[in-house]
Amino acid sequence: MPDNSVDSEFRFLADAVPAKVWRADASMSANYYNQEWFDFTGTTSVEELKNIIWTLIHPEDLPLVQRAAQTNLQGQTSYEIEQRFRDKNGIYRWHLSKTKPVFDNNGLLTSWLGICVDIEDRMQSSEAIRKNEKYFRFLADNTPVIIWRTGVDGRLNYISKQWENFSGLTVAECYDSGWSKLLHEDDTLEVQKYYDKALQNREHYTGKFRLRSANNEYRWFLSVGLPVFDEETGFLGTLTDITEQEREHQHSNLQLKKMDEFVSIASHEFKTPLTSLKLYLQLLDKNKAAEQATFISRGLDQLKRLERLTGDLLDVSKISAGKLVYNIEEIEFSELLDEFVQTLKSWNIKHRIIVKSRSSVKLKGDRYRLEQVFANILSNAIKYSPEADRVEIDTYVQANYVITSIRDFGIGIAEKDLARIFQRFYRVDATAMKYEGLGLGLFIVSEILIRHKGDFWIESEPGKGSTFFFKLPHNELHRKIIVDSSTDYKDNHMGISFKRSTGILEVDWIGFQDLESVKYGCLKMHELLKANKCELVLNDNSNITGVSDASEWVGGQWFPMMEAAGLRYFAWVFSSVMFNNISAQKAVDLKQGNVITQFFTSTTEAREWLLSHV
Repeated sequence: MPDNSVDSEFRFLADAVPAKVWRADASMSANYYNQEWFDFTGTTSVEELKNIIWTLIHPEDLPLVQRAAQTNLQGQTSYEIEQRFRDKNGIYRWHLSKTKPVFDNNGLLTSWLGICVDIEDRMQSSEAIRKNEKYFRFLADNTPVIIWRTGVDGRLNYISKQWENFSGLTVAECYDSGWSKLLHEDDTLEVQKYYDKALQNREHYTGKFRLRSANNEYRWFLSVGLPVFDEETGFLGTLTDITEQEREHQHSNLQLKKMDEFVSIASHEFKTPLTSLKLYLQLLDKNKAAEQATFISRGLDQLKRLERLTGDLLDVSKISAGKLVYNIEEIEFSELLDEFVQTLKSWNIKHRIIVKSRSSVKLKGDRYRLEQVFANILSNAIKYSPEADRVEIDTYVQANYVITSIRDFGIGIAEKDLARIFQRFYRVDATAMKYEGLGLGLFIVSEILIRHKGDFWIESEPGKGSTFFFKLPHNELHRKIIVDSSTDYKDNHMGISFKRSTGILEVDWIGFQDLESVKYGCLKMHELLKANKCELVLNDNSNITGVSDASEWVGGQWFPMMEAAGLRYFAWVFSSVMFNNISAQKAVDLKQGNVITQFFTSTTEAREWLLSHV
């Protein structure tokens, strides 16, 4: 038990402290231990504990403790040391031991006071951190990409060993901003601009730039950084060599540029003789003999085809150069449709154009370019339904858009071709020889709709025909927020709810979406996922009617953000719109990281899959 020579007030204070307190005379012979010592060691008296105290110290720590005690006894100075003591069950625990000499008013050493604080949990945590750090470095140094990390100030403080192999510089030489001396001078300003923005907003960073290798060759890298921002880390990211892909991309762009230049020159060269030929045929048409009428009529029809093809070629070259002019005015949509249907009568076609309904709404757009949209889609509908006798047009208003559908009853389009038919010069192989055209019409349609903040999609079945949809905004998107809390969010375009019972963040997208609404909703998902420390997401698209292609942003930026926030399993329920599903699959193909994604056609099956990973 505690020695009675120690005053009761000191004993009271010492026993109240959640640590092991001891006291010794000037020669460092212990004369007091507090109750914490007796509880820890199982001893019952100062004398008993004093006799065994040195045997309780871990053999590996004993020499260090003895040297420290002897040195400080001789010098009469304080000391601090980390050491392990064995408890009554034979288990060693780490302690932080502090010892201090006590002097009287004359400066003579009278006693020693000591305190030992149990730091086992802290040491275990530190060891775990050291093991994690070691494992992280092992993984980083053995992956096929370069791993980098910055501090909260944005300066580089770690880069994996592959960097040395690439750059010929040591890791230490590249810390802070040392790595940037290998950056191509043409890329420096842009890299700095976007990185500073990402650092300031603590947002996902993606950059593409050139770095000089050890053999003085510049190679292209894709750098992706995730904002972590704890006490030590700002960004954690990767550097991936994309030189071959970039060279192939540049080669393709060069070929397209050359093609655009040729198209522009050829179109202008065609235009002059076509104008003259048209004039001659029109003069002949006015003075024709009966036997010449058929030939002149056919000649004029072929001339109109050549004019349309030349016009398409000119438009493509203008689109590529960013010079396609738009004259925006207020348009009554039903009037635009009626005027175009009247124009169709001059096309000399056998198909009946059936307008099922008209929507009387006003929108802002270029009347001529929107007529091009109708013309190009309808010409395709007619061209690819040679055995049918009709094409159906329907319009209706939903949310903030006027929707137009143009349905044919022709050959249809296979799913593998749907995602590519809006690319310029693309034609489905099976139809390329049978059906005339350059494959430019739908590319032009796509560009015109994008400039009008609209969108398009297709539903098709081979052998049964296709329905082309396009939407145009007739007023600004209005988002009416109904619920906004830490676990739930709902507006007129989507709903998000965190289910505590299952740990699943359930998301329901509603109606038409555009790129901005997709980004808004996805960032709201990220906010709730992070707030609720969620790993599971059920992303339900079954109530979506149409959506803009946001696949590059979702796959390249949003998925990495979600993974950094804790996402592990993502169940994606398909829409009934095939175009939307193609976009979804493309986003997952572009996705980086380790999030496991599965597609479903049933919400129930998607939820069951997620529950199997709880």
